[in-house]
Amino acid sequence: DIVISKRTFYTFLVYLPAIVVSLVLLLPVIIILYFTRSINGNDMRQAKIMLLRLLAFLENLSHPDECIEGDFWCQDPLPFIAKNHIQVSSRLLASIKSGVEWKKIDFAIGKVVEVGGD
Repeated sequence: DIVISKRTFYTFLVYLPAIVVSLVLLLPVIIILYFTRSINGNDMRQAKIMLLRLLAFLENLSHPDECIEGDFWCQDPLPFIAKNHIQVSSRLLASIKSGVEWKKIDFAIGKVVEVGGD
């Protein structure tokens, strides 16, 4: 039994235009996949799993005050501090020590981008 809170429902309504546009853009792919293979029980199970994942995503999106995020969580801030203050600093020091020329620091992936590198 799936229960949706009011807050999650309102979040769904806010994101509904983006979901509709995405489905419209994916419609040719969905049609091609539908006609090139038969639908069986496994596909319906996969569709239900995708729906449950969408609902879980909307539930997390509708409660930002619970401090659950990819990099920062109120109950355990150490990974956030380590990524942005320790890891990047150590990578920068390693680049300086090795003498490799670098062009930027990318905090999103926690690395120092070297000249001629990726």
